[in-house]
Amino acid sequence: MIRLCPGLLKAFIISFILMTVSGVGNVLAELPRTGQLSCFDQQGEVVEHTATGQDGDLQAGVVWPEPRFKDNGDGTVSDNLTGLMWLQNGNCLGRLSWHGALETAEKSTEMTSESCPGVSLYDDWTVPEITELESLFNAEEASADHWLNRHRFRNIQASGYWSRTTAPNPYTSWVFRFDTGGVEAVSRVELRYCLLVRKQQKNDSAEAGGHAVDVQDDKDGSGILQKLTDLVGRGEATTPNETLEPTPAPRDNTPRFIDNGNGTVTDVRTGLMWLKDAGCLGRRSTWQEALSEVVLFNKRADTIQCRELSVNFSDWALPNRNELRSIIDHRNDLPALPDNPFIGLQPRYWTSTTAASQTSSAYAVFLGSGELSAVDKMSKRSVWAVRYADGRTKRPRVQDVDTSLSRMADYYLLQTLGPAMAVKWPVKRFTDNGDGTLTDNITGLMWLKDGNCFKPEKKKHAGKVIEWLNTIPEKLKCEEYSAGYENWQLPEMSMLADLMAAADGEPAAWLNSQGAVNLIPRDYWTAVENTFNLYHAWAYNFRQGTPRNYPESFELHVWAVRKPDAPGPVRPQPSLLGNGKTGEIVLRQGEKITLSATIENVTGPVPSTFRIWYVAPDGIARWLTPQGEWEKEKEAQVYHGKLFHLDESPIFYGDTSELELGTYVFYFSISPEQGQDDSPEVFKADLKLTMLEVDESAGGDDEIDSSDIVTEEVRDQAP
Repeated sequence: MIRLCPGLLKAFIISFILMTVSGVGNVLAELPRTGQLSCFDQQGEVVEHTATGQDGDLQAGVVWPEPRFKDNGDGTVSDNLTGLMWLQNGNCLGRLSWHGALETAEKSTEMTSESCPGVSLYDDWTVPEITELESLFNAEEASADHWLNRHRFRNIQASGYWSRTTAPNPYTSWVFRFDTGGVEAVSRVELRYCLLVRKQQKNDSAEAGGHAVDVQDDKDGSGILQKLTDLVGRGEATTPNETLEPTPAPRDNTPRFIDNGNGTVTDVRTGLMWLKDAGCLGRRSTWQEALSEVVLFNKRADTIQCRELSVNFSDWALPNRNELRSIIDHRNDLPALPDNPFIGLQPRYWTSTTAASQTSSAYAVFLGSGELSAVDKMSKRSVWAVRYADGRTKRPRVQDVDTSLSRMADYYLLQTLGPAMAVKWPVKRFTDNGDGTLTDNITGLMWLKDGNCFKPEKKKHAGKVIEWLNTIPEKLKCEEYSAGYENWQLPEMSMLADLMAAADGEPAAWLNSQGAVNLIPRDYWTAVENTFNLYHAWAYNFRQGTPRNYPESFELHVWAVRKPDAPGPVRPQPSLLGNGKTGEIVLRQGEKITLSATIENVTGPVPSTFRIWYVAPDGIARWLTPQGEWEKEKEAQVYHGKLFHLDESPIFYGDTSELELGTYVFYFSISPEQGQDDSPEVFKADLKLTMLEVDESAGGDDEIDSSDIVTEEVRDQAP
């Protein structure tokens, strides 16, 4: 009879369990990379990656395919990493409550492709799990929304998106933020965006979307899709029932964590090995200290007192955001972990992933709830080390070079300084007409500027004070009001709903920041009666942004609106500025350029097309896209909507280090859609930029000699 020593026997059993798990359903699978390529110091400056132990140094995980996403041409996008199919438009569903998002997914086939392309093609759309939403995040990008919009998606917002994953608090669910990369639990009544997802099937074909969808087998064993839906999703929502309340997934009695008996714990679903003592490496460390403590631990583990540790590995690392988030159980809190054998657990832990949106911060996980957020690197957090149970797979690093450098062969292409800045027009929701009224730059409606010139009124009296505004406005005390319009009215539900949906935060505060004054975070009457109760009418709450039904005897606030008269011919005056100057500027290579725009003489909210482009010395035009980048393949419009007033506003920050010498002429045009004329009048401004060589002998403040200016003229080559 063969006898095995206890340590060898335990190692054999653990290896057998790992092989068994990995052979059934591909549950054991390596996590994908976070996308981070660069390394940064504690102040946020880029540093050489070697031996830093940062996420951008190790780049642990499955390499992303190239291209990552595929535009299916029907309003959907396929992710070649996960096999998931997404709606392409991240804003066509608007902002919804959590239950509203679930209901929208349930009734997606009833929607039209005009309002939301692709949504009616399939009947199995769902609100994504939080792990599925996180899989879209690229940790190298300062703005994940901009990155997605450059890679097949459209209108992904720099904001929070609902997941269907429920939190331990039954009144909250998980939200992923594309602006910060954060993961947070949010009250279900709050409004967030929604991006629907479905699992691609091999029988998805031209019958559904006009094309064949290529769903490949998981031949390399990476199992990323399985990972997202089965691995970290224990306890998350599955198919909604009749009440649209998610049905919790059944609990799996298979042990998630195996105590190796040597001071380490192996996660059988990821193959990651963790220190059993989760508090021995440091409980109050800055981010850089955390990285250094792991480096020291790899060299001199015997100098650090980790309970029960009897093995000596040299490939421990500070976990990246994917690795640390992989152990979170979203149904649990205090701590947000499955059943486990860990000791010394601390409330907050560092990851090795820098927050690209603010590189002096790094991501940290709050273990009490599972939330992840960007935290200043000087803050104090705990340190927990991780390694691969079978050793780290050796793969070549992806160089920390922005993918946009592949276009550097175009020496006439103006490069962005930092991440591309999307052009978000109009900058403000309202144009102040100077007479106590505001024009909505999106809808064209005119609102009274003062949101509190009437005292709270019962519903029937609300109509009377509107009549006074139309007939005897001098009797009222409406701030700045000097106009004499006679068609003010109470707003319809849809008019206020549109404003509430656009609000960033509390609607009253947001509207006041957009040009209105004195709006109060209370209830305001609408013109809409309750058809089921003659004694009630509808109002909107300006604190929550939600409609409410009240008895007409209640005294609520009043805000007046009017539908504008048909505007006469408009003659807007656009202007372009370079580094604050109009007309012409001269720069030397390496100097920065800030392009700004203004729009004056706006006399009516006429639908218009806005374009910004430049003609380089090679005679080719390059057009500014809404995502804030230049392209020369085709003519692009930077914005299409109602004509609006624009104070000086930056539209592009550029780096001229690689820009070829010569004369560049920038143009800003506005084409109002007035009448049925096939050739609408175009209003245009231009700005000339002359690029000169770097003068090595000149001081930084020396004036440029006009004799140095390149005289090549390209104005006549404008489209």
